[in-house]
Amino acid sequence: MNERMNAHVVKARKQTGQQGQEITAASSSLLAGIKKHKKQMQIIIENLNREISKSKEYVDNKFSTVSWEIQDIKQHSSSKISRLSAKLGDLQTKLVTGTSDSTSPAVPVRNDVRSEAVQ
Repeated sequence: MNERMNAHVVKARKQTGQQGQEITAASSSLLAGIKKHKKQMQIIIENLNREISKSKEYVDNKFSTVSWEIQDIKQHSSSKISRLSAKLGDLQTKLVTGTSDSTSPAVPVRNDVRSEAVQ
């Protein structure tokens, strides 16, 4: 009976040893795969970070350029509006007073309209 028990114990130990070796081999293979995957993911993350930095720099540069262009357009438009307002004021004054100069277009002024405007 002892011999049979010892034989079962030996057989169980062999099977356990084989299973342990299989598990160790599978675990080692799995660990190697995880390490490889981790390294690939780190490379992907580094590449994405570089692309994000480049994109952010591009957007910042574009924003700066557009902001400058908007500011330039605003200043140019403001200048034009001021000049047009001044011309309009001059024209209104001339229309009311009935004076004209050689550079302004000939605007016929009716005496009856002019006198109403002055009053």
